[in-house]
Amino acid sequence: MVQLHQKHIPVHIRCQVCAIADESIYHALVGCYFAVQCWKTWDPGIQINEEMEFNVWLEGSLNVKTKKQRAEIVTLCWAIWLARNEVVWNKKAMMVNRVDAGAKEYLTQWNEAQVKSFKVSLQPWADGDGVVSWVKPQQNS
Repeated sequence: MVQLHQKHIPVHIRCQVCAIADESIYHALVGCYFAVQCWKTWDPGIQINEEMEFNVWLEGSLNVKTKKQRAEIVTLCWAIWLARNEVVWNKKAMMVNRVDAGAKEYLTQWNEAQVKSFKVSLQPWADGDGVVSWVKPQQNS
């Protein structure tokens, strides 16, 4: 909301989840009491400092973590954003345990999809099978 306001879009910049602070990206994904509760469930040692810019926090968080932990951080940011959107657009409050469980389930499914191999069910095209190919247009046409 802060970024929209800076672009002269008439919005209320107060966080609609907590109604305590202005909604910057950092606040929405990390610093809001709801986000803090989500982060503390996943990583009790996570560093949270309301004065920080989100990109600085994210870079610092990703630099000291394993590949698995980096995926968890990004996935939880996404899940918190979805929960925030449910509050803003649909007036639906989300529970911390549901956001965390949803993020973990999504990450599990994503990881499983990365290791599965899929066989192509279609045979390669042959000349004359009706496949249309792109042809470069002639100049001055």
